[in-house]
Amino acid sequence: MIKVPDLKEILQKNPSVSAKELQDIDNLTQELRRLGLKPRGYRLAMPHERRQAKSGCVDVPDPRSVHLSESRGP
Repeated sequence: MIKVPDLKEILQKNPSVSAKELQDIDNLTQELRRLGLKPRGYRLAMPHERRQAKSGCVDVPDPRSVHLSESRGP
């Protein structure tokens, strides 16, 4: 289970943040959620929505390709 840090832990690890600033941020976040604003999430595209990578030119053969000739046999 994910451990949620409490207010004391956050303030100990961030000495430049005051308790009042943290409380103001928490109040603002609660107010925005009450108004209907939802967290954005990860914004990851589904596999079928992703853009496909394209090479520069489709007519030019890839120089890394290896072309094997037919074997002539023994």
